Amino acid sequence: MHPDDLLEQYNDTLAFSNGSYYFEPFGVRYRTVAILAYTIVFLLGITGNSIVIFTIYVSDSLHTSAYGYLASLACADLLAICTAVPEGLVYTISSGIWYSTSFACSAFVFTNFFCINVGTLSMMAFTLERYIATCRPFLAQKLTLNRSRKITAGCWAVAFLYCAPWFWLAEVVQDEYFQAEIRHCQLSLSQSQYIALFTTDLALFYVVPLVEAMFVYWNIGRVLRSLPEERGTVRMVYRGSDMEHATGRRSSSSRTYLRRMRITTEEPLSRAVSVVDREYGTMFSTQSSRKRSSGSGQASQQISDTTAQRGTPNRRNVAQSLRILVATVLLFAICWLPFRGLLIYNSLVEEPWLDLWYVLFCKCMVFLNCCANPLLYTLLSKRFRDCVKKALASPKFSTPL
Repeated sequence: MHPDDLLEQYNDTLAFSNGSYYFEPFGVRYRTVAILAYTIVFLLGITGNSIVIFTIYVSDSLHTSAYGYLASLACADLLAICTAVPEGLVYTISSGIWYSTSFACSAFVFTNFFCINVGTLSMMAFTLERYIATCRPFLAQKLTLNRSRKITAGCWAVAFLYCAPWFWLAEVVQDEYFQAEIRHCQLSLSQSQYIALFTTDLALFYVVPLVEAMFVYWNIGRVLRSLPEERGTVRMVYRGSDMEHATGRRSSSSRTYLRRMRITTEEPLSRAVSVVDREYGTMFSTQSSRKRSSGSGQASQQISDTTAQRGTPNRRNVAQSLRILVATVLLFAICWLPFRGLLIYNSLVEEPWLDLWYVLFCKCMVFLNCCANPLLYTLLSKRFRDCVKKALASPKFSTPL
């Protein structure tokens, strides 16, 4: 074998260890594949999430609590793509050598975990909102846009506080490598700390969201299957008394309220319905309250704010909705399983397993989730596609900021 070939083979297989980190110069084939993969996911992630954010921003019909959570999820994914993918490109080109400062190392580690956790919390909030809107009709009245904004702000605040310690858990170390100093950005944790930290992170931001999603989507599927084929309207009419209107008091008992509720059926109404009804076949919308009074001593009727519109188009649409929901759960589980599994495995063994190709696969799966989430929720909806077309054709899209 030619000496140059021996040297290239030696460089491709050489590993240097400082007790917790292995440095391996990257070959040409690995660099080519990694750069191509990072470039593709970067373009897809930037384009897709930017379109989601812009469309929700300019479309008044999408200013709802559900799309508010999707906008938060898109912002987190966009931030993750903008920070993690460029660093991955630099990491690949430099063969893992860190050329920046210690503060940049800490900020990079913090930003990665922060974006991941914000996106997970936003997905959990969106999933819970779907469950309430579909399976808890009376509680769904409280799903206002203002409330969803407060919950979204809370998700970002909780993620920031949870990830703040990462600023002090990352450091830049220097190794001697052929009489040259090689700098690496890595975590400064013992094995026991790794186990505690990544086990907690796995439980809170992978297992819990997955269990919640499976529970919620199973209940939504059960409700959708039980809906009648024919579309109709159920109107809930509250029967109060003149004394209640005169004194401004009303019994707070749920049992009393339901006893005075008269359920009537009506023909389908030609009016706009909620986002849930349009997309998933469920049934809540809001009308302004109206009062009917006939005079002193006679009972008055107050039609409540909530009008429940029941029914689904057909079984095929129900099955399509279920496929979308199941695909969301599977996408989250599959894309994050390799990365989470690698972190847990390396925290349990004395010698970390850092195969270059497998690490690249894990990163690409995470980036794929950022590209497809929340596009999986939205672009499969005809209503959202129509809003995208209108948004891209609007003057706001072509007007520079």
